[in-house]
Amino acid sequence: MELHTLSAEARTASGKGGARKIRAGGRIPAVVYGGDAAPASLSLDPKDLLRLKNQPLGWNTPLTLAVEGGDDVADVMLAEVQRHPVSGRLLHADFRRITGLVGVRVPVNVSGKAKGLTLGGRVSLSMPEIDLLCAADKIPAVLEIDVTPLDIGDKILLQDLPMPEGCKVASRHNPPIVAVVGKRGGGGDEDEADEDEDAAEEAEE
Repeated sequence: MELHTLSAEARTASGKGGARKIRAGGRIPAVVYGGDAAPASLSLDPKDLLRLKNQPLGWNTPLTLAVEGGDDVADVMLAEVQRHPVSGRLLHADFRRITGLVGVRVPVNVSGKAKGLTLGGRVSLSMPEIDLLCAADKIPAVLEIDVTPLDIGDKILLQDLPMPEGCKVASRHNPPIVAVVGKRGGGGDEDEADEDEDAAEEAEE
């Protein structure tokens, strides 16, 4: 598997003072952790990190960190980015070494025309993103859900979603992901939609 390469530098300065000095130089501090190796402290150009969003997988892009002044840290995933609360600029990045299946949050896309729409129903999507565990080379850019066969009252549950090869649902809960709600002949049944959304929220807690 050929990974997207991100350049970084090893850093020795620590603490708030060291972080401020790094940011003053136009870079941001970063940490790599996980696996059997010790955590590694790095710095990188935030513009390089922002370019990940232009990749097909966005923040879910597997990476090789090419580290100047230290050993190469290969096979990592972006775990978290911290932003300034006002300006939104990047302040810090955490990377997790890939040691098996990786946790990613993948957007959901509903496709097809549900059968129940012709009877006055509407499609209700309760979870626009789903947490998955995937092999690093099998991460999907989006999960497609075909709602064509769904009639009013039908729903698709989390555990019933067809999974791409190399992926599985991260949660053991089974809330509804998408449903066709409403009353036959028109008039939406908002109560059923609310129940589905409540179930999804409870599963995320």
